[in-house]
Amino acid sequence: MGEHTQPVAEPGDPAPLSLAQHHLRLLALVLDYIAALLAVKFFLIAVTGNHWDLALADGGQDWTLAQTMGATLGLLALRDVWGGKSLGKRLTGIAVVRARQPGRGPAPWSAVVRGVALALFPVEAVLVFADPYCRRVGDHLAGTVVIQNPHAPSLARRLLLLSSLFLLIGLLALTFPRWYYTRSAAYQTALAALQARPLEPVVGADPDVERFTFDMTPEGDSYRAVVVFELKGDGGEGSAKVEMRLDKLRKQWDVTGLSLEKISKEEKEKKDRDSKRILPAPAEPPR
Repeated sequence: MGEHTQPVAEPGDPAPLSLAQHHLRLLALVLDYIAALLAVKFFLIAVTGNHWDLALADGGQDWTLAQTMGATLGLLALRDVWGGKSLGKRLTGIAVVRARQPGRGPAPWSAVVRGVALALFPVEAVLVFADPYCRRVGDHLAGTVVIQNPHAPSLARRLLLLSSLFLLIGLLALTFPRWYYTRSAAYQTALAALQARPLEPVVGADPDVERFTFDMTPEGDSYRAVVVFELKGDGGEGSAKVEMRLDKLRKQWDVTGLSLEKISKEEKEKKDRDSKRILPAPAEPPR
C-alpha cells in the first residue's frame, strides 16, 4: 500500500505529511474496539452488586448483548475527541487531523460526527480504498484526514506499550472473572452448601479452595448452575461438585446435588502431568 500526501499542506509546513496506511488504520480500529468492549465489560462488573445472577429470575440480565454492543459503539464514536488520537491511533502512530489544517486535531463535535459515521462500516471500508486521500464518509462529513503522526513515539516504544497493554489485558482476564463469579448468588449458595457438609473424611479439617469452575446454562424455563471446587487440606486433596437450579419465584438457587470425591495420589500425578503437558515416562522393558 503506497503512501499519499495530505490534501492541502498547512502554510509554513516544511514538507507534506503522509497519509496513514490502510493496515495501520485497521489495526487501530481493532485496538480501539477491544479497549471499548473491555471498558464496558469492566464497568458492568464493577457496578454490578452481589447476586447479579438473580436478575435472571426476572427474565434476563440487566444488560443484554444489544445494550452492551450499543455502549461499546458509543465509546468508539468518542474515541478521537481528545486531539484526534485514540488509544489505537497512539499505538499505531497515526492521527486524525483537519484536512485543511493538518497541524490541528479535529474539533470535538467533528470527531463525534466522524465516529458516528462508522455505523456505515461497509460503505466506509470501500470508500477508504476508493478515495484518493483514503477519506471515508466520516472524514468527508467532519472535514478530516488520517495521517502518519510525525510526533509519534518510536516504533520500539510503541511496540513496548502495545505488549504492556496485552499483558495488562491478560492479567485482568485472569483476575476479574473469578472475582465476578464469587459475587454471584449461585457461587455463594454452593460455598454455603459445601461448608455445611463434613469434609474431614475426604480432605481433612479446614480445607482451602485451590480453584473452582463455574458454569451456568439455561434449562427449560429456568437456569442450571454447576460449581466444582478443588479442595486441599491436611488430609489430602479432593473435589466437590455442587449442582443448583434457579427458583424464579423465590429468586434463589436451590441445591439439587452435592458430591465429594477424594483425589488419589495417582490421579493427582496424572492431573499434574496433564496440566503441564508432560508425557509420562516410558515403562522399562522387561528383563
